[in-house]
Amino acid sequence: MYIRKYRSEDLELLLSWFSEWDWKGFDPSMIPENAFIAEINGSAVGFSCFASTDCSIALMGYTVITKQYLGDSKAVVDELLKSVTEAAKVKHKYLVYYTNTAFMVPRMRKAGLKLAHKNSKTWVLVGGLNGEDTQFLEE
Repeated sequence: MYIRKYRSEDLELLLSWFSEWDWKGFDPSMIPENAFIAEINGSAVGFSCFASTDCSIALMGYTVITKQYLGDSKAVVDELLKSVTEAAKVKHKYLVYYTNTAFMVPRMRKAGLKLAHKNSKTWVLVGGLNGEDTQFLEE
């Protein structure tokens, strides 16, 4: 598996993946500069990103894998998240992630984030990217 930076020519493919999953309302201007594509045997299979801020917190963006990929989706997500957290460490101390997808919770925990909040539909996870204490971010 190869993780590379997202390129503008990936947009149509990314839009097709959002369509496969029936994710509505996606606006391409929501793609931050810190975006990544996972490739297997030269074919793009997944995407993830984070939004950089002007403070010590980075905001994890969306992660999507094409439904056409029949391999181990957990492995693809894990590699993407590893790349995202490593890149976020360069400028930020903390990473915050919100999700309504149960599949992502153990993936984010494996990437080093802790559960900070859960209600009936949403999980919030936080991580100290360089070993920082996140207790103040946790509920």
